[in-house]
Amino acid sequence: MVLDLIGERFGRLLVTGKDRVDTRPNGQRVTFWQCKCDCGNDVVVCTGSLRSGNTQSCGCLQKERASLANRVYKEPAYKTRLYRIWIGMKNRCYNEKHTSYQNYGGKGITICQEWLDLDAFCEWALNNGYSDELTIHRLDNEVGYCPSNCVWATYETQNNAYSRNIFVEYNGDVHTLKEWSDILAIPYKTLYCRIQRGWSIERAFAEEVKR
Repeated sequence: MVLDLIGERFGRLLVTGKDRVDTRPNGQRVTFWQCKCDCGNDVVVCTGSLRSGNTQSCGCLQKERASLANRVYKEPAYKTRLYRIWIGMKNRCYNEKHTSYQNYGGKGITICQEWLDLDAFCEWALNNGYSDELTIHRLDNEVGYCPSNCVWATYETQNNAYSRNIFVEYNGDVHTLKEWSDILAIPYKTLYCRIQRGWSIERAFAEEVKR
């Protein structure tokens, strides 16, 4: 079966056509795809780089991350958005006078020990998709702030039909995304991130997780 990625989205890249198929010395055939980046540039990327997530843009994403990292670590801490997000987390979880404390710290929501260090939190953010247009989102509202339970998402995504309380239909059955995670034995965060990247429900649920 020939894999067809045309129309699929990988990060900022939309596959628009097949470019070529190369044969390596070991006989392995490698397919290259024409992709349109959200910034407007065209780029050719092989199947493996797209599906692994190693290539998610024409290169603009890496430049933005480098620029962001430069701002995060060179500007005074109180001026950076990541610092304000970090302080907001701490206030919600540990400041009993904060207006949102009753919905966070008052309900047992905490921050993992690693993220109590600002540099560690910033490093995780920069390596896991942070941008100034996104906000931190807990996948499981009953679990606190930690790498395995958090992603960067738009406000719209946080409230869309893929929350753990909304039902999703697949193969004629209807369950919440969390229930599908248990049924399919695919981590909830994996399903959520696949859908956020633009995968169809069918592909997100059917593709095996690389171990």
